[in-house]
Amino acid sequence: MAFWTVPAVPLRAREPYRRTVVRHLRRELGFPALRTGSVTGRLPAGTARAAEEYLVLAAPASGDWPQDVRALMATAARWWDTAGLRESGAAVEPEALLLLIDGYWEGWLPAGVVSLE
Repeated sequence: MAFWTVPAVPLRAREPYRRTVVRHLRRELGFPALRTGSVTGRLPAGTARAAEEYLVLAAPASGDWPQDVRALMATAARWWDTAGLRESGAAVEPEALLLLIDGYWEGWLPAGVVSLE
């Protein structure tokens, strides 16, 4: 079954997960200066995952993404907003991802780590 999800990046030993996100997007993909969101999603280790996973929301420090940000990721990449994903009927993994994004942007999730179980 096909589904939509966010990219996964492995952690280096003792590297904080927020630093991993910034390192990957800036150094490895060439993104501009970034700021990470105050809310992080946590997926506990379980049957489908060998270790805990964290979903970190990031945005450009300047407030604007580069003109052709897709080229930095992959030419086939597509930018979605949460409403567009819901309307498309695409399966999203983890299922609570859209609520995490909406909750952060709309301000109804508290700062810190939120479980996505």
